[in-house]
Amino acid sequence: MNCPTTVFLRTFLSLALLVLLIAGASCRRDDDDSSPVPSLPDLEQVENRIVELVNAHRATVGAAALVSNGLMRDFCRSHSSNMASGRVPFGHEGMEQRFDTISRSIPRGGPIGENVYYGPWTTVEESAQQAFRAWINSPPHRTNIENPRFNLTGVGAVRDSSQQRLYLTQKFMQASQIP
Repeated sequence: MNCPTTVFLRTFLSLALLVLLIAGASCRRDDDDSSPVPSLPDLEQVENRIVELVNAHRATVGAAALVSNGLMRDFCRSHSSNMASGRVPFGHEGMEQRFDTISRSIPRGGPIGENVYYGPWTTVEESAQQAFRAWINSPPHRTNIENPRFNLTGVGAVRDSSQQRLYLTQKFMQASQIP
């Protein structure tokens, strides 16, 4: 005779195994699907690579390296996500309000700036290079990158729902004190 606990455990384990099998099958990609789907670690790598590229460029013009800040990164990710989803138009709408909120935690000591980008997702390195080149070739964006008064930055990368387009936001500020 089967006790209720044994029946429950057998049923639970059978269902758990079924869920795992279904989940494993749904995560597979077709072999002929060559379009890369960025994962969160890929997006973090793009964010970090942008900071590296920007700081390397700043060194060539005699500007100090920017310190990457988690709070600013979070605001950048949020803005990139809002642009990717269409909640806000692509651009700088709401920039002052975002910086006002950031400034409650990180006192501002001078100018602020923001660069935004969208383009195709390729690889971590290619995507970061494409965004950086677009910004360097745009005088207002290049000015943000090269501004020697900026000492703090954050970069946020998000992909759109199709997984094919990358949205980036980079914020710059002169903090009166580096957190």
